Amino acid sequence: MSLKPAKRTCFVIMPFGDKVDKEGKTIHFDDVYDTFIEPTVRETGVECIRCDKIVESGGIHNKMFFNIYDADVAVVDITMLNPNVFYELGMRHSVKKNVTIIIQQAGTQIPFNISGFTIVSYKLDDPVVLKQAAELIQTMINNGLANVKKSDSPIYGVLPNLKVENKSQLINKKQFIAYPLVQVPGKQIGIITGDLQNVKEVDVWVNSENTNMQMARPYERSISGVIRYMGAKKNKAGKIKEDTIAQELFDGMEERQVSIRARFSTQVPAT
Repeated sequence: MSLKPAKRTCFVIMPFGDKVDKEGKTIHFDDVYDTFIEPTVRETGVECIRCDKIVESGGIHNKMFFNIYDADVAVVDITMLNPNVFYELGMRHSVKKNVTIIIQQAGTQIPFNISGFTIVSYKLDDPVVLKQAAELIQTMINNGLANVKKSDSPIYGVLPNLKVENKSQLINKKQFIAYPLVQVPGKQIGIITGDLQNVKEVDVWVNSENTNMQMARPYERSISGVIRYMGAKKNKAGKIKEDTIAQELFDGMEERQVSIRARFSTQVPAT
């Protein structure tokens, strides 16, 4: 199973929701993303990703770090001079030599440390400026992806031989590593390596990723998502016909909730 999506991706680093700038003007950053950044990037054939819009289990920071490293393109909006945005921009420059595109709302004061970069200015209320900004972003994306050897990172400008590699590898060999429980004679706890779909020796699966017995979606890169997919009934093309594990969990939780409500109603005296 490859962890790299086939389609090229763009990770957008920016503030979320409504923010008030130093002049007291409210900026609707969700509108900036929905009406400007996402459509602009999509027209280049690149899929846009924003951390708060990723619907899957797991912590938001893990998603952020993975996408900062993994995305083919990054668009970074520095309009609010947000420390979190600059931290993530620094991370991107450290782990990816290109294509990182910095944008800002027109009039933003550019900090000295990035004043030498090409920064795209936009104005949501000015169609001409917005169109020019979109065209420049698209040109930078296309040129950057076409020339992957060219660097736009100051880190790689100083350290041209720097290499950042994801050394994670699939462990294909199936092996059971057991550890005896000293306080419970005859019992042991163990680790099974290898492809998850070949693990058939367990009687109980404990899902530590989710709450309330809710699993990740079956096509996501997570343990519960893989288990959900492998346990489902599929057609010849591998598409899910019946989501058996998720339905069984749902039915079990529904019965449990009914049982809890019934016990509670018998314990609470009538008023």
